[in-house]
Amino acid sequence: MPTVEDVLERVIELVEPSEEEKKKLSEIASALLEVCRRKFCNIEGFVEASVEGSAAKDTWLRSKPEIDVFIHFSPTTSREAMEKVIIELGAEAVQEMGGRSRLRYAEHPYVEGFMDNITVNIVGCYKVSAGKWISAVDRTPHHTRYVVSKLTPRLRREVRLLKGFLTGTETYGAEIRVGGFSGYLSELLIIHFGGFLELLKSASGWRPPVVIDIEQRLSRREALALFTNSPLIVVDPVDKNRNVASAVTLTKLSEFILASKIFLESPSISFFTGGFTQKPNSLESLAENRELFVIMFRIDEYVPPDVIWGELRRSAAGIKKRLELAGFNVYNYGIDEREGSIVLAFELDKINLPSRFVHRGPPVWMRDAIRFVEKHLSSPDTVAGPWIEGERLYVLKKREETSVDVLLKRWISQGEVSISRQLNEAFSSSKMVAGWREVINMLGSGIHASFLARFLSSRPAFMEAFGRKEQA
Repeated sequence: MPTVEDVLERVIELVEPSEEEKKKLSEIASALLEVCRRKFCNIEGFVEASVEGSAAKDTWLRSKPEIDVFIHFSPTTSREAMEKVIIELGAEAVQEMGGRSRLRYAEHPYVEGFMDNITVNIVGCYKVSAGKWISAVDRTPHHTRYVVSKLTPRLRREVRLLKGFLTGTETYGAEIRVGGFSGYLSELLIIHFGGFLELLKSASGWRPPVVIDIEQRLSRREALALFTNSPLIVVDPVDKNRNVASAVTLTKLSEFILASKIFLESPSISFFTGGFTQKPNSLESLAENRELFVIMFRIDEYVPPDVIWGELRRSAAGIKKRLELAGFNVYNYGIDEREGSIVLAFELDKINLPSRFVHRGPPVWMRDAIRFVEKHLSSPDTVAGPWIEGERLYVLKKREETSVDVLLKRWISQGEVSISRQLNEAFSSSKMVAGWREVINMLGSGIHASFLARFLSSRPAFMEAFGRKEQA
């Protein structure tokens, strides 16, 4: 088995851009910056344009070159005016550089572009001093200056190792879909711990909630009181009232902790490349005799990723709650979105409820006891009873429908499921299938096949490396 040092020596070649690649990104960033300055210079409220993010900090991954150009406006500029010119002139700037653009949304709209295999973002912000934030992105230039002031060439290498590790273990990304570590958070962790291995060794012993305050502006008690219910708290060095790790879910933090433990014990380049093998290697052998249920529909109009994923997560939780209320035991569920096609997958203890069930009634001393007896004595779906056990009434009933897909369709149509209002129509017209063979037929050979394999495996991919021997 290779040593940790052997693995990291190989990994740095994958994550560290070459001098030629750095030069190319720098030249494109400079050219785009000049185009933006020229286009925005006569716009009322424009102050300056700057390159921010990983390009400015020289922490971008070789596999993910990205340039963020921020257009700074005076605080007196209205948000509507700023957004309007960002949308119009940002797209023009990208097109003038020979790229293609599209509109994206975070707190407010921004322009995303693609040119020479590089992703560019043109974002509007307000030129404000620290603590005078008008929008969330106003902090970004302050973040850039802080990180640049702290990083050395060695620490930039360590940041890239961490970003590669987070990417390979699928814990990178602060968007709702992932719930993981942002780029800025990665940089702060390296600054605080002084290196990639130092961070992993510390993380191996973490027990949430974890509190990190680089500038020591808050006590642990103050941080826990300010950022309640956060498994990981990293106080923003430029704003002590902000938790940089607020997006990190307990699940993703726990995955990072365990991945750190396993990597230190069984180092492998696969932690950075994601090149883990799934065993067994066929969907049929993974799915056979398991009680699977899938909902599938399309959303063709553009919805910001964080919006749609928030709605999908809330809807999936609502469906789980309704299924369990009816008597299904939900072992696991997952969500996938590819090219507007959405899948919600559930593994249950059964896909059909029993044809009969015991309905518990009120105690005999309650006023409703007589009404319960009258109702169920004359009901055609009563199989036996009512009877008395202890002080309470019971009756054996039969179900007209038992299949999970038919029942869920009915519950949704009757408004009995807590799903997002925006997705109600999509769920109502969705395709639902129950049974492992039917699920394999629907998803086994399409764009959701890899998701289905991971869902059926139900383990983080990095666990495949545990105990595995690898030749250096």
